Amino acid sequence: MRSVPALALAALAAASVSVSCSDGPKPFSKAALRGREVFLKHSEPKCGTCHTLKDAGTVANVGPNLDVMRPSREKILRSVQQGVGVMPTQKEVLKAGEMEDVASYVFEAAGRTP
Repeated sequence: MRSVPALALAALAAASVSVSCSDGPKPFSKAALRGREVFLKHSEPKCGTCHTLKDAGTVANVGPNLDVMRPSREKILRSVQQGVGVMPTQKEVLKAGEMEDVASYVFEAAGRTP
């Protein structure tokens, strides 16, 4: 039979594990932070003109809702590089590093909860 102090310690340990697991989303990578700027200001047309992404504060319905779609980083990068559907390629607008950064941002931000 366990003593009351041992049970109390076990309860505290369990509580600390659950608190550390629910502290919210991990911070964005440096690439994603740069990519947020690209998403909001440097693409043409601006990504948020067509895409909903909660973290960016954009609400649109021309392209997919990225929070719902939650595409892979590779799919995002391929779409930005090659274009897809009515979305134009960004090769003439963005540098290779900017396309990588925006892919990182959308991948890390999509479906994120505060």
